[in-house]
Amino acid sequence: MPEAPAAPGMKIFVVDDQEVNRYLLTVILGQLGHEVHVAANGAEAVEQFMQISPDMVFMDVMMPVMDGYEAATQIRELVGDKFVPILFITALRDEASLVKALQHGGQDFITKPFSHAILRAKIEAMQQQMRMYETVRLQRDQLAQYQQRISHEHQVAERLFQKILHSGALGHPGIRYVISPQAIFNGDILIAGFRPTGQLNILLGDFTGHGLSAAIGTIPVSDIFQGMTAKGFAISEIAVEINKKMQMVLPRGLFLAACLVEVSFSEGLIRVWNGGVPEGIVYDAATGQIRARLHARHFPLGLVGTEQFDKSLDIYPIGPADRLLMFTDGVTEAANPAGEVFGDARLMDVFHHDGGGRADDLLDRLIEELAAFRGHQTQSDDFTLAEFRLAELERLPDTSAIRTSHGLSQRAFPHAQRDWTMDFDFQHRVLRVLDPLPLLMQMLMEIQQLHSHKEQIYLILAELYSNALEHGVLALKSAAKNGADGFERYYSAREHALASLQTGFVRFHFESLQSDTVSKLIVEIEDSGEGFDVNRCIQSEADHTEYHGRGLPLLRALCESVQFNDKGNKVTAVYCWRCGDTGNAGQAGSGLFP
Repeated sequence: MPEAPAAPGMKIFVVDDQEVNRYLLTVILGQLGHEVHVAANGAEAVEQFMQISPDMVFMDVMMPVMDGYEAATQIRELVGDKFVPILFITALRDEASLVKALQHGGQDFITKPFSHAILRAKIEAMQQQMRMYETVRLQRDQLAQYQQRISHEHQVAERLFQKILHSGALGHPGIRYVISPQAIFNGDILIAGFRPTGQLNILLGDFTGHGLSAAIGTIPVSDIFQGMTAKGFAISEIAVEINKKMQMVLPRGLFLAACLVEVSFSEGLIRVWNGGVPEGIVYDAATGQIRARLHARHFPLGLVGTEQFDKSLDIYPIGPADRLLMFTDGVTEAANPAGEVFGDARLMDVFHHDGGGRADDLLDRLIEELAAFRGHQTQSDDFTLAEFRLAELERLPDTSAIRTSHGLSQRAFPHAQRDWTMDFDFQHRVLRVLDPLPLLMQMLMEIQQLHSHKEQIYLILAELYSNALEHGVLALKSAAKNGADGFERYYSAREHALASLQTGFVRFHFESLQSDTVSKLIVEIEDSGEGFDVNRCIQSEADHTEYHGRGLPLLRALCESVQFNDKGNKVTAVYCWRCGDTGNAGQAGSGLFP
């Protein structure tokens, strides 16, 4: 702790209308080692003060022109926050006069006649106060600098957190959200991003604690979520990786209550992994009817090891007018001045109030109700509230923007040379626990010339692999998707069949052909299934009344050719582009929402 140095000799300003008093004080103070300046009245003292800049003032009370009270008041205004002690010189003994002297800025009194010993003692006492004041002033300035530096660091960190956490799809007009931290930094996290095939991945999380210690954990979580989403990983795999990372790098006792949601527009459903976040709500914006609650069935992320981690998902159907409302427990646990919490019941009352007529502005009404309930009560927890308008978020394929390869026949490829080939064989034990597409895409994207065609290639692989796994290895029938709840039944059956898979394989073969003007990527996928009637499948392309059979037209739009073997368990797709093409394909999705 810094301490101001002692001052053995000071500059003292003596203000007195009596010349003898000025002389006596000048002699005594000079003998004590101090430099003395004098003035005959208060007006002179005020006029000379800034020029002299004394360390201490001895001020007579009763003087002509301007008395000591007024002079002390004006001197106090001149010195600002500097501590310059004023000792009043007085022969007065009444209490009112002494109080008045203190009220006008005096620190002490010197009574006439002057005592050498008392003067020394009072000056030393004032010097001690001056040193203490200077120490406090230095500490104040250092604290102000420290606070300024911390404020700057907080601003930088806050901008960093905002950039990390609010990138991705959160700027989409179909997503509305409110994030309210209890402190400068937020322990809640909300991220959303589109996978290459058009599904929307969402993560809403709530770290234990508040402030910076809680916010630190959001950085690796955001990095994993956004990176894996961009590579096409499903939310179950993302949850596993986040759980593993949290156990590796975060302190014991810090965990993340999280809900991960995958919105599949082409299938008309959402997949949910909920570990400790309040049950989100799927509701029909047209009627206000609640269609589903996103039940919390898992432990929060970071609590259990990878071996005990349950990555199973719940599946819920969604309709064209549906919206998804998600929130952290800072909403339901918000308290009013009486100590009552908002609770789930009050939240549900917002849905039922006024029926479906005001369902479209439900988020706004919920925010208003929450603010009115809390009143002036201080916020005790971070809270996040988000609404996803699903129909507005669907990313439909823009077939007009897809760079097809029609007309680029083999005749236009007379001098093609094979650049490379790759082969992969995934057996049933791997298929049960791994989605191979992100791994394959990561390896393919190591090839520079494929970068600008990432979305088209991912679409092709996703359609081909889905067909090989579901209809080949798992022997699921597309007709099961028919009906209002067909997709929900179908994908429940898919998860069950995949978990119990005991045999089977999917094999990939990749081949690159290159000429001076045209490039080709040949993708061949073979599965262990019994195959299917290829002619019947082609015939069903024209039947748009079914809920299935829509992947093949998309493949034909993307590829130069798509050919099945006679058995139907091997398909070869040829993706072709002219050298220099940037591959500006549209986004995926089969457009079930009108």
